[in-house]
Amino acid sequence: MKLILSYGWPLILALIVASAVIITGVYGGQWVGGCASATCNAVRNLQWETLTAGFLGLAGGVAVIVMTRYQLHESRKAAANMELLDVDALILELEHSINNTADAWFGAFWDIKLDDAASVANANRYIETAVGKDRPTALLRAVREQYRLPVWLRKSADQADQQAEKLSNFRFSVQPDDSRGAHIGAFNFWSFECLEKTENSVDHLKSQRQLFAEILLKR
Repeated sequence: MKLILSYGWPLILALIVASAVIITGVYGGQWVGGCASATCNAVRNLQWETLTAGFLGLAGGVAVIVMTRYQLHESRKAAANMELLDVDALILELEHSINNTADAWFGAFWDIKLDDAASVANANRYIETAVGKDRPTALLRAVREQYRLPVWLRKSADQADQQAEKLSNFRFSVQPDDSRGAHIGAFNFWSFECLEKTENSVDHLKSQRQLFAEILLKR
């Protein structure tokens, strides 16, 4: 709706005026019946057919201008999206990696026996297998090497990836029985804090991406 009003308000205005002229021309004589003032006489003698044709012709010209401007906007938008294709793909991969890492963590956590070295090793192997294949290294390299992107956007992508890497590097360690509760509490606190920081870094990357997209649209 905002985009329609931004580009189409001249057309909307022309159609409203044309509609007002038609209504005044058709019903104006009834409205001013018995009135002899100059204004009433002007309404009574209004050449509404001629005015309507003029306004509708104006509306047709405005419609051409509006559609041309809209097509230019869509063309710029498509070009901006193409330029940011690697960034968008990286954002999707980071979000997938975060979700997959969290699932791997908590999936391993519920089955682990922290005082059993074999159980801890199996849990860590499970996490490593789950998160190792999801690192978007190729996409990050593509974004880093895309020098048409501003430094601050590439830096934001680096920071989001570094935070995601910290998230994926977590591993359990063997704990004696008397420290199991403390370790569980520390894990819960650290995991949620780390997840929040990683999600915030990806959100920041999204905002930087949107900022650059707006710059591209105004070129």
